[in-house]
Amino acid sequence: MSRSPSNRLAIGIGTCDVAVGVCQSRAERLWTLLQRREVKALSLGGLTAPLAIVSHRSVETPSDRWYNEEGALDSLRMALAEAHSPSNPPLAGRRHHAAIVLDDFWVNHGVLRGDFRSMRKRDVEEVARAYFSDAFGLEGVSLAIAIAVQAGGDAVFASAMPRSLLTGIQETCAEADIKVTCLSPRLPRLLDRTQRDMPDLPGMIVVVADDLLQVAMTDGSHWVAYDAQRLFPGETASDTRLADQARTMLERWSDESASTCTVFLSGNAVDTAPFERCFAKVHRATGMDATYASPALGLMGLAS
Repeated sequence: MSRSPSNRLAIGIGTCDVAVGVCQSRAERLWTLLQRREVKALSLGGLTAPLAIVSHRSVETPSDRWYNEEGALDSLRMALAEAHSPSNPPLAGRRHHAAIVLDDFWVNHGVLRGDFRSMRKRDVEEVARAYFSDAFGLEGVSLAIAIAVQAGGDAVFASAMPRSLLTGIQETCAEADIKVTCLSPRLPRLLDRTQRDMPDLPGMIVVVADDLLQVAMTDGSHWVAYDAQRLFPGETASDTRLADQARTMLERWSDESASTCTVFLSGNAVDTAPFERCFAKVHRATGMDATYASPALGLMGLAS
């Protein structure tokens, strides 16, 4: 079977590096299964699961340009150029579509509670824009807003990213003849995947990254609150400290005691023992990022 004339790319944009991967097409996946005579095992879930990365290129951002938009865009430009080089035939001379996942450093998140049932999407986005402007002192016009209204319309999970970064990513990809079909932060992707493993019970998802600890609390059907804590070098090495911080964040936003709270761990792999000493029940989410050699590769995996 020949390759599709339009390859799908998965791109991860971190704070210190960028990774660009070529995904196996769904047609190629089906063909592979047919060749293995596994067609009887095919299911909708199997065909819609994350696609395999068949090749990738990674570029590390110079240390003096970490956590810098221009540094990230230059690394993206270099990674795309390497991916388009003659030494990488799957990309050379083809039109591409890309799904991109951003490190949450670039994004602010929040949970908004209220009656959003009769509101238009544009109006909900403006409510979220006002929230981020008031809560973080950000200039509203500089933000690109993404929202997910929960079933029932009484809660919204909102994300805000710099419009300058979004525009820069789109322009950099367009220069390489790549159309961005999906661009999202890391956290919503992880929350969606983790929720599939969660029972319809109150609990807290704890997402661990190299430099950020995030928690999202749910009452079983809706998001209740979100909080984040920056992590300094060395803090992620202490799982006990991470568990203590997660408990403090729970106490800040909920009347529930840690002794009755169920926790779902996601993101970087951590030792569950300190969390089990703090919380009633602890579950490890499937598909954690521990197997990736760099943050950007983990983001690329989420984008696939």
